Amino acid sequence: MNLEAERAMGLVEEAKGEAGIGFEDRILANDLPLPITAVAVLHANAIVSIIFGSSKAAQTRMSPSSMKSVSRHLVSQFHSSSSSGTTTLTKKSCIDLLKSCKSMNQLKQIQAQVFLLGHHRSLDVLHKLMAFTADPSLGNLDYAQRVFEHIEYPSLFVYNVMIKAYTRIGQFRKALFLFDELRGRGIWPDNYTYPFVFKSIGQLKMGREGEKIHGYVLKNGNAFDSYVCNSIMDLYGAIGYVDGLNKVFEEMPQRDLVSWNVLIAGYVRCGRFKDAIGVYKTMRQQRIVMPDEATVVSTLSACIALKNLELGKEIHDYVNNELDLTVIIGNALLDMYSKCGCLSLARQIFDSMPERNVMCWTSMVSAYLSVGQLDEARELFQRSPARDLVLWTAMINGQTKIFQGLEHKDAASWTAIICGLAMNGKSSKALEMFSEMKNAGIKPDDITFIGVLSACSHGGLVEEGRQHFDSMGKVFQLEPKLEHYSCLIDLLGRAGQLREARDIIELIPSKDNKIVIPLYGALLSACRIHGDVDLGECIANTLMRIAHNDSSTHALLANIYASVDRWEDAKKVRIKMRSDGVEKDQGKKHIDKRRDLQLPVDEPESCCDVQKSDKQML
Repeated sequence: MNLEAERAMGLVEEAKGEAGIGFEDRILANDLPLPITAVAVLHANAIVSIIFGSSKAAQTRMSPSSMKSVSRHLVSQFHSSSSSGTTTLTKKSCIDLLKSCKSMNQLKQIQAQVFLLGHHRSLDVLHKLMAFTADPSLGNLDYAQRVFEHIEYPSLFVYNVMIKAYTRIGQFRKALFLFDELRGRGIWPDNYTYPFVFKSIGQLKMGREGEKIHGYVLKNGNAFDSYVCNSIMDLYGAIGYVDGLNKVFEEMPQRDLVSWNVLIAGYVRCGRFKDAIGVYKTMRQQRIVMPDEATVVSTLSACIALKNLELGKEIHDYVNNELDLTVIIGNALLDMYSKCGCLSLARQIFDSMPERNVMCWTSMVSAYLSVGQLDEARELFQRSPARDLVLWTAMINGQTKIFQGLEHKDAASWTAIICGLAMNGKSSKALEMFSEMKNAGIKPDDITFIGVLSACSHGGLVEEGRQHFDSMGKVFQLEPKLEHYSCLIDLLGRAGQLREARDIIELIPSKDNKIVIPLYGALLSACRIHGDVDLGECIANTLMRIAHNDSSTHALLANIYASVDRWEDAKKVRIKMRSDGVEKDQGKKHIDKRRDLQLPVDEPESCCDVQKSDKQML
């Protein structure tokens, strides 16, 4: 093979290497006796085409001669593996291997043999292959699509697998395209096809198309299947067609729990909250089916809309007696109590939950903020194990609402809102609030300027950051502290203004190592990011002189050399580090100190997220 073909084969062989020796042995133990025939070559070509994508895409990556080389190599490889000629990999063996398959790399290995032996003509083998590749948690839908395109006559099962897969990942139009294609081929959809088709139609709000296919279902006798009926009800709930929702439910020959749940959820989505509650009460009275988690959550949504605290408490009692307090149910009860004005009961639910996710914390924090209990909201916010964007936004929005309602806004309240906005990445709004603060005649303090400089750093506002930093002393008679210098160095470092950053450090009145070492460390990290070797060497030498046991300095300098391919210099730094007896623990302590100040050592993180003083602000 030529070099290009060898590279291509490397991609093919990669699957084998990553599949694992034990799995490989199970396949090779079958010793495939395969004659080199024209059919085998065609199968090998198909494998290559599937692996590398469509034929047009493959041609851009490999020349035709290379494709042929890879195909010949695949055939000869499988042929050579069969020289002992003991047993053949049967269809059943292929199915068993596919059942035990755990990764796409293993699947590609099996698929190669499936195609070469012609087992892809077996519906059982093909169905297992498609089911695996189209599973979002295990397979690869692009790969499944390529396999699908090489099937000359796809069965209904194969179409169902692909329609389901596209629906599950939100590619609803592709799912409907395949539905049209299968009908165009004269294939009759079944009860496993329609639910995903109706879901796709509902997501796309294609009401007329939904009614049209509903008529198709009635015509073909699938309307008596509860699975199909439930999906039609879900569609009508999604598009707001209440009459259709009612009609399907009333005409169902047999209703299961899902049917009742879909009806309640449909009413809630359509704003028919009293009807939703009526269905729930009917369920409880008739005792045909018992409400589950989905029933409870939908009905509690109706209780919230109608402020029906009495029914909400009844549902809470039902949960205590019949269901487990899951995260989903707990959050729904918490939401119901807080929005019905029972904050103490909401907190009881929150405290009694055996498990909480970010949404639970967000709901409880939002509940406190909605009634102006900022201290309780702050306490929970600081206890939250994970603060995602939703929780931050809830906290910021709550504080903003409270702030706007204050009659007398002092420096502390202005500072809190400015720093909160800066921490949440809302740079423009934070700086706008700072301008309003000054216009209101309120003098900012040193913590206010941490938020202001942080906003400039996040927004990349270099000139504005310089001006605000200078105004601290010139206008407000405030002496910059380490945190302010850290924000400014971070701002300049991000913008590549490295020499200006160095000059600022050298002009700091205090030469206390506790201040200059972290700042030089941040600047050295910026030198690595921007590839400034000369300044990096200068800064590193300064740091080694005043903090000679700092391993992070040596590591950063070595990384700077490595980034410009000066490998010998990088090696010398590491050798010197060992010969000087620089301890890694010392470096780790220094890194930890920098992290406390939010100073980046090895990555361009922000140095002024004002986390050090968030207790004062949030």
